[in-house]
Amino acid sequence: WTVNSALVVVLALAPWYELAAASAALRGAAVGFGIAVWDTMLMELVPGHLLSRVISVDYFGSLGLMPVGLVLAGAASAVASPQALLAGGGALGVLMFAAGLMKREIRTIQ
Repeated sequence: WTVNSALVVVLALAPWYELAAASAALRGAAVGFGIAVWDTMLMELVPGHLLSRVISVDYFGSLGLMPVGLVLAGAASAVASPQALLAGGGALGVLMFAAGLMKREIRTIQ
């Protein structure tokens, strides 16, 4: 997910179409990999009797809060360009995911 967020920054700031296209393609691979790993971890680490609840909370956080982000981006569009908003959001994502990787428990999940 950190790589995906970094590629958002590259995509937003890309001066050439080819770089933007390559970044978009690599983002697709990164998202596919991230979803596969995340879903596998959920299936393996969450007890079966709690799995449906955990997945519903996961989807709420991932998809249910998306309109909130869109409203915030819309409000910020009055003071920043779309390019700056995308690059800033990607950079914030890099920082947040990298901060999560600072915890040893996260890095050592088997």
